[in-house]
Amino acid sequence: MKISLPFKYIVSTKRDKYYVVFDFKDDNGKRQRRWVGTGLPVKCAKKVLNEKVDELVAQFYKDYCSGKATKPREKINKNTKNAKFLSHTLSGKVQRLNLRSFSYIGLRQSSLQSLMQLMKAIRTLFARRQNILTKTIRISC
Repeated sequence: MKISLPFKYIVSTKRDKYYVVFDFKDDNGKRQRRWVGTGLPVKCAKKVLNEKVDELVAQFYKDYCSGKATKPREKINKNTKNAKFLSHTLSGKVQRLNLRSFSYIGLRQSSLQSLMQLMKAIRTLFARRQNILTKTIRISC
């Protein structure tokens, strides 16, 4: 006897890999679709694929029943993406700055100045981008 699940799923291929696509409704009642990769190539044994799909469905069912899967996802706006990019870029620069700058002699001024110039350039770049966006919004309205 087959159990009736509170969601639907299909097995689909994308870029020569198998994915399980879950179709369900979140807590707000909106239809959601989640793609979960199996990690298996298209040219794999059917038995292995079915075992992996059953495993992923069981895991998703646990997440669904616990409410973990049905929570609505946060919408990420462009400012959040820019902030994440900026923090990632600057963290790499700061790590390199720390590796180069902190020595037995002390902190090199040139590395700090280059970091400050980089931060200033990034600020002006974002300011120009914001100005262009506001101008296009004004023109279109």
